Amino acid sequence: MMVLSMRVYGVGYGRVLAFVLSMVIVASLLVALYFTYYMFMERCGRCFIGLVRIEGAIIYDEDAYRYLRLIESAAVNSSIKALVVYVNSPGGYADLVEAIHLELSSLGRVKPVVCVAQLALSGGYYIAVAAEHIYVYPTSYVGSIGVIGIGPSILVPSERVMETGPYKIVGFSRLLFPYNITEALDNFLDAVESGRRGRLRLSRDELSRGLIYIGSEAVKLGLADELGSIRDALNLASKKAGIEEYEVVDLNTGKPYTEYTSSRELYEYLWKDISLEALSKTHPPPALYYIYLPPQLYLELASQYHTIVYNTTYSNGRVLVDLSHGNTVSWIDLDVLSGKLVENGASIAFTRSWMDIEDKLLNSSALIIATPTVAYTDREAKLVEEYVEKGGILLLFFDPSVEYVSIPNLAYPINTIASRFNIYFAGGYLYNNLENFGFYRNIYAYIAKEAIDNPIVLNVTRIALFTATHIYSSSPALAYTSNNTYSSTAEKPGRYTVAVYGRRGSGLVVAFSDLSFLQEPYCYVADNLKLVENIASIIAQNTPPARRVEKPPTIPEIPETREISEPKIPVGLEKEYLCIEDGEEYRIIWVKVGDREILVVYPQTTIHYYYDEEGSLTSWTTDNITCIYLEPIPKPPYPLVAGKEWGWRSRYSLSISSLEYLGSIEGYFKVEDVEEIEIAGRVYLAARVAFEINDTLYMDGASSRSISRGFQWICSEIGHIREETTTYYYIDSILQTIVKRILVLEEVRYRSKSIYSWNTIHIQQVVY
Repeated sequence: MMVLSMRVYGVGYGRVLAFVLSMVIVASLLVALYFTYYMFMERCGRCFIGLVRIEGAIIYDEDAYRYLRLIESAAVNSSIKALVVYVNSPGGYADLVEAIHLELSSLGRVKPVVCVAQLALSGGYYIAVAAEHIYVYPTSYVGSIGVIGIGPSILVPSERVMETGPYKIVGFSRLLFPYNITEALDNFLDAVESGRRGRLRLSRDELSRGLIYIGSEAVKLGLADELGSIRDALNLASKKAGIEEYEVVDLNTGKPYTEYTSSRELYEYLWKDISLEALSKTHPPPALYYIYLPPQLYLELASQYHTIVYNTTYSNGRVLVDLSHGNTVSWIDLDVLSGKLVENGASIAFTRSWMDIEDKLLNSSALIIATPTVAYTDREAKLVEEYVEKGGILLLFFDPSVEYVSIPNLAYPINTIASRFNIYFAGGYLYNNLENFGFYRNIYAYIAKEAIDNPIVLNVTRIALFTATHIYSSSPALAYTSNNTYSSTAEKPGRYTVAVYGRRGSGLVVAFSDLSFLQEPYCYVADNLKLVENIASIIAQNTPPARRVEKPPTIPEIPETREISEPKIPVGLEKEYLCIEDGEEYRIIWVKVGDREILVVYPQTTIHYYYDEEGSLTSWTTDNITCIYLEPIPKPPYPLVAGKEWGWRSRYSLSISSLEYLGSIEGYFKVEDVEEIEIAGRVYLAARVAFEINDTLYMDGASSRSISRGFQWICSEIGHIREETTTYYYIDSILQTIVKRILVLEEVRYRSKSIYSWNTIHIQQVVY
């Protein structure tokens, strides 16, 4: 790269070669001088105290190697009588931290090692405890003792690439990986207790909580020895080495020590390499870290490993799984439950359309709502209430881990439906340092005595939950934790409810505060599998509400027929709409420029829509963007009458400049009523159409998805006259934003002649 840039700026090849050679010579001289200095130190007979500065995250092999080499130089150089280690680090990759700790411990057996800790968090503190004496500043950060582990992924096997065993690729068992983390934690705790022997005032359990202490607290608790500076550490090191006169050499630079001051650049350096990309590239998962991550960086890291929601097909299953509210549940999460349902003669269907749920709900035995990221509307919640009252089963699952929730909404979306049944999922998570499955967040819960004969928990004694919260409810509890379980938000022990059930009318509601216990291999811990089998059996035996009671014969009424015929819009007609988007107003101009072309002018762009001879939308284009629908999107099936439903699906190709991406879109529509609507004094007979449109675009390994729900009003005279839409935008199943739009027709023109003129309000338009 250096040679290339020089040639671009006109430097000849010979001059470039000379320059490169001169740089090599200079570097060699610097290295020679560096080692010559150490040789001189040994021969001159003077005494030195070495200073090593360990700064920044230790996530690269070369970081650890540099520090190991410096410590080794202090060990082999007889003129260096003691070593002061200055720690300003959040830690790093587990084995690199351990290597530095062990090297310092080895040195400490032959020479005094004293530490000054400015920022000694997690692995930084692991290194510090190798010293026999630790100085801190009054507000140094010390502690964060613990481990962060990124577990193994699920192996999707290949018939072309073959491995010799089930763990050859993934390396670890997903089920047992928490025990690997706990083993690493034990190693950390052993190092702390050994290094601080006789001085600690914290129990092993208290140490493992990962708290951060300021320097003055750390001294009181025995994590450090006293408040002091580098100069204090040098004086103590000289006393322990038995020398009065000495010089200080900064081993990082190979030069005599000058008073060290920190800088903003150093602070940025501390965190600059702590990113998902750096961690995963240098040490791909599974991986273990003794590292402190600020909360925002931890969430970034964890959210990259969330469950993928796969595209699913629609079916007329007896169990419906809602995916229409940004639910982060997938068929992998419910794989075992699905299998047990099939064994009991039932089936399961995943659907992204709430309208699809509305149509099939009364003919379904159960509705599963798990980990939504979008709130339920009052209308949707009432529909679910009516379903349960008529005999349906509602299963609610919430999981507080970052893989399943959106920040900052957390439990809010599921509580918009759960609270209708006197159930409320709490914030935070539960943990137990004494009773757990390999890891403090993997807790056990025990069946409530009052529920022991309940068929849901029949022959179930104990269940294991993998990051769960607790539940507030007036309904009976199915399972409690033991009394020594903590809530991360309450920060106090107690017996917490983790599963409840309740009756509503003829139906049943069951809620669980964890989702992972349904999955393999976690379903094989404790009595989890029996619980899953019981749930499947109860669902399979439940008769859908629509089949419970035969409706008595009635004399059908002949309603007044009101219908909306297809608008006959001539070429040259213009419609002007007022759009209100999240409170901001702007105008949209709609123009029929030809029999097969519509032009829509927005404030920032103009879009051309193209249709075939059947009136189906085939493509649209704007600026450098072109979208082609592989299956043309049909127009509404006129005439529109109350109760008429239709839908469509299409794949599309989206070209942006020279890049091409693929996507899919599907829409569901239902005429709820044909009604009169007034717009600025003029009354129209219009079809009120409820709709839902799901659009997914795949770009560079990520998926962008939008879900639009709302109502359109269509009249026979001029087509769309009003629309109300709420759109939810996601990236990789994580909710990014919600946009509300109102679109209202203001004026209709034909060429230059005004036909109508109104003053109203309106929303976004869908063009057919």
